[in-house]
Amino acid sequence: IADVLPRLLETYPKLKVSLEHMSSAEAIDFMEKNGKEGQLVTTVTPHHLMYDRRQAFSGGYRSLLHCKPLVKTARDKERLLAMVKKGLPFVSAGTDTAPHPESKKFSSCCAFGVFNAPVALELYAQVFDELGCLDKLEGFLSVNGPRFYGVEPSAETITLVKKDWQTTEPVTTDEGVNIWPICNTVHGLGNETIHWQIQK
Repeated sequence: IADVLPRLLETYPKLKVSLEHMSSAEAIDFMEKNGKEGQLVTTVTPHHLMYDRRQAFSGGYRSLLHCKPLVKTARDKERLLAMVKKGLPFVSAGTDTAPHPESKKFSSCCAFGVFNAPVALELYAQVFDELGCLDKLEGFLSVNGPRFYGVEPSAETITLVKKDWQTTEPVTTDEGVNIWPICNTVHGLGNETIHWQIQK
């Protein structure tokens, strides 16, 4: 961010760059100053919006939040929340979802990656609601990313409703392998309640 990326962009001014899974205040500062729709963009995960180090690891190590880039400080998280609240056209969702089997997530050499696919849309909606900017959610989820890649946004719709629920079970593959999503009440941070739900 401080050295390589500025030189890269100067050397190759037509290069399209996406900084994936934004998490540090330093990188956020760079993006807010230099981000450009269609050229220099960034993605944000639900877990980096929701957790900081103290929340993620108080009371012991939480393997389901073992990821790269690491969950950062409260200041980094607050800067990230402030950035997405602005509804910038070069900022979009990027879940970085990683469906590692429980044998790899709960091993002594824990695999990096958060499995958030079963709850990602709901968590993004929850964060944007808490920030008071639900009007920015559609662009973040459905427009900004496709625009960068030259893809027409889908005309299909989903409906999210404000309704409390919890995820208590793993996703189990056809082979019987369990994959545990973030926020579940068994291996998450505790009795976690998600406040938005996809209407079936």
